[in-house]
Amino acid sequence: CCFPSPPDCSAPCSHRAARSICGMHRFATLLLLLAACNAPQAQPQRLPTGDAVLEELRAADRSYCTATAARGLEAWLGAYADDGMRVDLFGEIQQGRAAIQAVDAALFANPSARLEWEPLHAAIFADGREGVTRGEWRFLVEGSVRARGAYLTLWRRAADGHWQVALDTGAPLIPEDAHEPWSKER
Repeated sequence: CCFPSPPDCSAPCSHRAARSICGMHRFATLLLLLAACNAPQAQPQRLPTGDAVLEELRAADRSYCTATAARGLEAWLGAYADDGMRVDLFGEIQQGRAAIQAVDAALFANPSARLEWEPLHAAIFADGREGVTRGEWRFLVEGSVRARGAYLTLWRRAADGHWQVALDTGAPLIPEDAHEPWSKER
């Protein structure tokens, strides 16, 4: 009995040779999957992950804040990786510097406005290539706080070793006496 193409192993089959081939086909597929899962994987180079690296990440976040205060939108965008993403206060995602600039340019348009933040916590992933900072931000206009909140930034090491923003997001702190949730005017 010959099969010009693989038999349909899902259809009921009464022919003994066909059942045997279907069984071998399933067994071979399972064997290949197991072999692929157990094949030795190239281990990525691990980077240091101790306290010094945590402080390096916090310092990168603080430096990002200082540069943004001094140079505005240029520094804000410059810290993002080429494929970096930002999730704005309303949950909308911008990816890439051009998309982020289109949304955030208004934030930096007023010369008397300033966004500042402070990292309170940092963590490094096991391979040392990515880390996260979490902290508090505030938005000031003419020195007066207009909004404040919390943020989370995912950082990725660039090929040259410096930290870049892979993803940034934040949320406003809602005053306890607020009666309505924050909403986006459309």
